Amino acid sequence: MMNLTDAGLAKEAEIAYSSLSMVTDYDCWHQTHQEVSLEMVLDNLRSNTELANKVIFEVAKLIEKERPKSKSHFSLKDEFIIQK
Repeated sequence: MMNLTDAGLAKEAEIAYSSLSMVTDYDCWHQTHQEVSLEMVLDNLRSNTELANKVIFEVAKLIEKERPKSKSHFSLKDEFIIQK
């Protein structure tokens, strides 16, 4: 939900945008899931942080070798401005 504004702003700046989301717990909506403690959430957060760092590092290595082409880089090419 928080990404919607960021994605719109990135498009306006012709920046390719992606997000990486990870879950820390399910108890707020999953009826049969066990209750969680702060310790469990923090453990999951630490694990997620390690995984996210690995993912970002690997993606950065790929982008460094060859920058992928993206329609986002030219998203304003065919836009028009209406004068008031």
